[in-house]
Amino acid sequence: MIDINIHFHAISVPENRHLSDHQPPRICSGSQPKKGCEVKSGRNSCAGDEVDYRLKPYYDESPKPYAFSYNALLDDGIGKSSRTETADGSGRVQGSYTVNNDEGHSRVVEYVADQAGFRAVVRTNEPGTDNQNPADVVVQSSAGPVQYAPVLRPPVLNAPVLAPIVEPAVVPAPVPVAVRPVYRRPAVRNYAHSPVRPY
Repeated sequence: MIDINIHFHAISVPENRHLSDHQPPRICSGSQPKKGCEVKSGRNSCAGDEVDYRLKPYYDESPKPYAFSYNALLDDGIGKSSRTETADGSGRVQGSYTVNNDEGHSRVVEYVADQAGFRAVVRTNEPGTDNQNPADVVVQSSAGPVQYAPVLRPPVLNAPVLAPIVEPAVVPAPVPVAVRPVYRRPAVRNYAHSPVRPY
């Protein structure tokens, strides 16, 4: 069983309005424009019957500030993971996450994402990792070099290779079978005739 504690922190924004106050223009049909009307598609509007065109609601999808974090611990108390992340209203996101397993390996990733792109620093003691910096990701490894055990191979004996003996397959001779065919009577179909109707 996993015990997870999650904490969310909402950051208040002075004015958090999703729908805009934009009013749609009055569109009318006719040939002469009137005061306060627009011309659409080369045609004058507001000269005759008024047509009400409603705009779809506008949702403000600009970056919003937020912050969250969580910690998860396994029942054995050894394996765990955690994460924190914060964002400001300008599109900058920074955070980190940690993963520890029951073998004692751990990984901590600290990252920043903003107008300059995604950058991360990885600290780990996982075997087989080495210090490197590919694609703006710094990997700092505290793992020692991997020790490889020697590969033991059985000795090769120089013996002559003998071709396998292939025996011919035994197939029984065909035996004639007396067949007595069974004939069935065909099904009888009766069709009723109907008079031909003129067109």
